[in-house]
Amino acid sequence: PDTSGFDFGSALSGLNTGGDAHSETTKSFSNGFAGHSFGDFISFPVFQDPSQIFGLLMGKDITLIEIDLPEFSFEFDYSQFFPIYGPFGIALGVHAGLVLDPPAFGYDTLGLRDFFDSGFRDPLALFDGLFLSAEKSVLDLTASISASGELNVVFAKAGVGLRVTFETLFNLHDPNEDGKVRLYELATNFLNEAKYGSPLLAPLAIFDVSGELFLELFAYLKINLLVTTLDFEFNITPPITLLEFD
Repeated sequence: PDTSGFDFGSALSGLNTGGDAHSETTKSFSNGFAGHSFGDFISFPVFQDPSQIFGLLMGKDITLIEIDLPEFSFEFDYSQFFPIYGPFGIALGVHAGLVLDPPAFGYDTLGLRDFFDSGFRDPLALFDGLFLSAEKSVLDLTASISASGELNVVFAKAGVGLRVTFETLFNLHDPNEDGKVRLYELATNFLNEAKYGSPLLAPLAIFDVSGELFLELFAYLKINLLVTTLDFEFNITPPITLLEFD
């Protein structure tokens, strides 16, 4: 067939979403309380796992009650597409995320044991049984920027890009690494920093702060089916660490 009159550039331009730079912004918020009552987050581990009683007989403290509230999360994404030739162009993106996961609050037998050891003369020892769980991060902050070569048509887009991400984690400082931070441990961490360090940084002294800066190559495909959107992302390389601190 004779294709001498076919303009390939015009055909590509016809697939473009408009030929102009355009942006896309998305926000999402997750509230773990949705559809639940406060009682759903209260547990009694000693009754759920009676085998823990054997640990008590061996001198270990067991958790009597625990309140584990759900996490809250927020994400913000912004992307800008700059066409270069037809549907081909450069996409720049920014992402910010926050996950707040309140530590589980509980009471174990340490307070009862300390009260017993005091000959029942020190009722304040009962407070020794109060603790915050140090098993999970309390706060997770992420921020990233990305640049990718993209094919962008009316109903779909696909591309390959490079993303640089910075992530910071806040974990409760657990001096004896038993997975439980007592109230007196929190107070000691706070007061030591306030007295011997910087008073302004005292609130941060109850945390172990760690972070990482890393980059990764990725590919993605997004198809808009009107009633729903199919969104796929594939890692081309594992995360490559550029900087980390602890």
